[in-house]
Amino acid sequence: MKKFLLIGLDPESIDFSAPNVPAGMNAEKLVALLANVQKQFADQGDHLDVCPIKLDGSAEAPVTAQLARATYDCILIGGGVQEPENIKILERVVNSIHRYAPGAVMGFVKHPEDAPEAAVRVMSNGFKASPTQSSDRAAYVLSLMKKGDDAFNRQDIAAMNAAHHPDMIAHVTGSEKPIYGRDAHAATMAGMFRAFPDVRIHNDPYPVQFANGDWMTVVTKATGTFSGEMVLPDGKVIPGTGKSFDLTFSTTARWEGELLVEEWVFWDSSLMNQQIGIA
Repeated sequence: MKKFLLIGLDPESIDFSAPNVPAGMNAEKLVALLANVQKQFADQGDHLDVCPIKLDGSAEAPVTAQLARATYDCILIGGGVQEPENIKILERVVNSIHRYAPGAVMGFVKHPEDAPEAAVRVMSNGFKASPTQSSDRAAYVLSLMKKGDDAFNRQDIAAMNAAHHPDMIAHVTGSEKPIYGRDAHAATMAGMFRAFPDVRIHNDPYPVQFANGDWMTVVTKATGTFSGEMVLPDGKVIPGTGKSFDLTFSTTARWEGELLVEEWVFWDSSLMNQQIGIA
């Protein structure tokens, strides 16, 4: 699957009575047209994001934010941004792409419905995004991981949920089956906090961290004291022993935009049980 980004004017910034705008077009029809174009990309197995920008001097902000959230094979710039009166905005958009996605392949379209053809034209020329953009994305997902573990260390369930996709999947050591969904994951984390009130992921910095595009791995240390109570899946309650654990801990995860969609979490559960006195 190839990923594309279409940068165009926000419907609120368009004068639909202007002579260069197709007759009968309005904001509602434009939104519907863009949704149809996105469906065309999806039908051919690709993905298209749309990044609307305003004419109020804030054009760079949504572009840079979108480029931080995802890596694209091709970035298309819409016709409204290319109009002569918007040349300064076009310059800022292009410079933002050059700065935050220097390896991106770019193309230009006159109307939204031209995007599928433009995508084929640009990609068929043999151009490919350079590794630089992927490297920028890799650094960004590592920062998202640290932010999520910071929330874990604060035991801030709301902030943790904000970093996870609603339909996330977690493969966690000690769980017979994957944990499906953000709510189920939050309940599992709440149980861990109840059993180990001082649990901590040592992430400042991670001793080992690496990433490629949307994928990342961190390896570090996890510590905590079994001073609460542990509730097993069958409902059995194990009282705290007051003993602590100190283990190597790793997470491998895949991100979509700013949300974690799947993760694999590893530690030596046998050693942990020995350390906390329940082996």
